Order: sequence, then C-alpha cells, then structure tokens
Amino acid sequence: MPIDTLLLVIFTLLTLVVILVAVLYTLIMHHIRTPITQANVARQHWLADVTWACMPWLIVILLMYPALKKIFIHS
Repeated sequence: MPIDTLLLVIFTLLTLVVILVAVLYTLIMHHIRTPITQANVARQHWLADVTWACMPWLIVILLMYPALKKIFIHS
C-alpha cells in the first residue's frame, strides 16, 4: 500500500475518532446536566429482548457467509 494511501486512511480514521469522541462527550455532558426524573417502568416483551440480543449475531453470520462459502465450498 503506498504511503499516501496509508496516510489518508490513518487521517480519516483519526478524524472519525475525534468526531465520535466529541459527540459522545457532548451527549454525556448533556445527560449529566439534565435534571433527574422518575424512571419509566415500562418493560418490553421478552421476544423483543431476545430478538435484539440475537441481531448482532445474525449480522456477523451474514457477513461471514460469503467468505466461509468461498473457503469451504471452492477449496
């Protein structure tokens, strides 16, 4: 990889990190400074909890599928 491309990737990632840290810092400070209110007691259905817990695994498996298909079927 040429050095110019490497520097571009590094500066792009650093810029994204700085932006994300600034946004998170702003949101955390806003959250800390808001007055404390009574917590909501509403609860979601258990099926919604299970679905949201399985969603990251589904995404990872779907992203791995093409690579695994290429490794195991075409080898």
